[in-house]
Amino acid sequence: MRPKNIIMFERLVLASLALGPIQTLIGWQQLMALGSTQFVLGIQAFTIGVILLLTFLVSRRRSKVAMWILIVMFVLGVPMIIKMFTDGVLVGASLITLAQTLAQLLGIILLFTPASRSWMRERPA
Repeated sequence: MRPKNIIMFERLVLASLALGPIQTLIGWQQLMALGSTQFVLGIQAFTIGVILLLTFLVSRRRSKVAMWILIVMFVLGVPMIIKMFTDGVLVGASLITLAQTLAQLLGIILLFTPASRSWMRERPA
């Protein structure tokens, strides 16, 4: 049985991903300045797919490799988000980006609770 912290990690990451399409709709005009519709939607689909796969591997398969890839992706993304905030070029609504970032951060923190760490060390039957 998965601990509550792992379940909450999964829900927080999924919630942050659900905000992505809303963010895209709000910032559609800005995104179109970056490239074609196919490019923008393709990048978004790829990113969501990778994060979904890594989240599944962490929360259902106890993959430490996937966990660390997610963490590295998050850490590498934070400076970009901060730069976009400070430069005033954040696409869409700043509050949505803040909510996504905080949800992901909280989810990652939950992976380091004692119950989550113990569960990640166990081998499934």
